[in-house]
Order: sequence, then structure tokens, then C-alpha cells
Amino acid sequence: MQGLRSRSAIVVAVVLAIAGSYPAQAGAVEVKGQAVSVDQLDSAATARYWTADRMAAATPSGHAAVAGGPPPGTPTATEFTGVPTVGALFFADGSGNHYCSASVVNSLTRNLVLTAAHCVYSATSGSATTVEYVPGYHDGQRPYGVYPGKSVAVSDGWKQRADINVDFAVLTVTPDPSTGRQVQAVTGGNWLGVDLGYDHQIEAIGHPMTTEEPVHCATRSFAAPVPSQLQFNCDPFPDGTSGGPFLIGYNPRRGSGIVIGVIGGYEQGGDFTWTSYSSYFDEKVLALYISAELAQGRSVGAGSVVAP
Repeated sequence: MQGLRSRSAIVVAVVLAIAGSYPAQAGAVEVKGQAVSVDQLDSAATARYWTADRMAAATPSGHAAVAGGPPPGTPTATEFTGVPTVGALFFADGSGNHYCSASVVNSLTRNLVLTAAHCVYSATSGSATTVEYVPGYHDGQRPYGVYPGKSVAVSDGWKQRADINVDFAVLTVTPDPSTGRQVQAVTGGNWLGVDLGYDHQIEAIGHPMTTEEPVHCATRSFAAPVPSQLQFNCDPFPDGTSGGPFLIGYNPRRGSGIVIGVIGGYEQGGDFTWTSYSSYFDEKVLALYISAELAQGRSVGAGSVVAP
């Protein structure tokens, strides 16, 4: 992993220098030809809204995945108490209270969370409201605090046509209301992997509807039959795991690695519980990440991104 970071420094520094020529702003931002919209959220209302009972009653986002029929040799997902860098993402939309999975991504602002776009933005209802990230959520516990959403960045390709190749979103969160600490300072984060290819040994983590604990799985990612989509097989990764990270270079002690995908994309992450997809992370996800930082009036740190 250290070698990957060092090889990426020059490439990423050039991209970030280009991004730095754009003004920091909330609203539409274009980075390297990629249009991204940054929508503001009401973090104060969120902190009041998400009680323990509402979290427990929330339902998974997206359509229902079907169980059964995995290919021979498909690994089995294992329940565990979770890791600090991955958690549940609670939100409300026009149909009620829901949740997905999400993970912290390293940044200079120390407040960025990565998830699937279909979890936080709908063409019919717009941005989800009262979005709150709870790292390490399990058995109703919130071991690392709660972090209300402040803004959400999604590609215009998702807003306009639900393009499956940009089914990722970057959420900016506020500090925990109880401690005043930024999420990355509490949990650490994952490096953002850009254009690192398809075939990897990965650790997949998500928060499913079928258990009070998250699940994880050591498996391999590969190029899906659908262009610009990653895929992995592991059973079960059911509803609720959307937005969960594909991690390479995973360190189980820290619970972190390089995130190269999030469950989503084709079929909103998969129609079957044994196989999952992600939009491929290329310059479009980098543009999203840069836009989320620029919208806060900050520069972007090349050390947070891994590229070839």
C-alpha cells in the first residue's frame, strides 16, 4: 500500500492542482469535465431527529435482493461487531426512514463519508433529508458517536439520469454534537483508490437488514459483464449493505484500507444476495471527492488519494 501511495503522488498532485483553479463554492462544481452538485442539508434538525428508536425501526434503501443460488465456491459473509471506519447511514426520504452502509474517506477536512448515490439522492424526491452517519453501528449501539450530514455531493449524471456508472456520493458530516470531534479524528479513514483496476483481493463490509451486526467477507473483485462495473461474490450481502466499501490492502487491526468501490451501480448493487456490484472508481469519483472539499473552502490533500 505504501508503494501505491508513493507512485500516485505526482499524478494526483497534478489533478489536484487543476482542481485548485476552481473556486470553492456550494452548488454546481466542475472538475476535469465532471459536473458535480453539492446540496446542503439541515444538520441541526438531523441531530434532533434520529433517536435510538427511529434508527432501530429504519428499513433498508433500494429494491429487495433475492437469496439463493450462489455459484460453487462462493465465500460466506460473517457477522462481526464492525470496524471504526465503516458504519450505517440513516436518512429520510418521501417513503420513510431508511438506512444504507457508508465509510469514512481520508481528507484534510476530516469529515467526508463515502456511500452509494442511490442511498442519498432520488430523481423523484431529490436529496435525502436528515442524513446521519453512525460509524461502527451494531446491536443498537453507537460506539463512535453520531455525525449529522451537512452536504451531499453527487454527479450530475446521477441526478439527471441515474447513470449506474456514477452511483457514488460523498457526504460531508458535522462533528458529533456530544463531543465536538470530527469523524475522521475518532475513527480514522480509508484512502480513496482511483483507477486501480478490477481484479483485487478485497474485504467487503456492509450493514444488512438480516442482522443487528455488520458483515464482512474476504473475497475477490473482478470486472463485471456490464462495462465500468466492479463485481464480487459473497453470500449473503442483502439489503442495507448498499454503500458498503470494497477495500484493498485491508488492515484488520485498524479496520481500514483503500476503498475502490461501494456497493451500488448495476441493479443498485445486485439483484441477488450472493453477488454485489460497484461503479468503477475513475476520474468521476475523484471529481466528486474534490468537489466535496472545495465546497468547504479547503484545498485537497494528495496524500488521501491512491492512483496508478
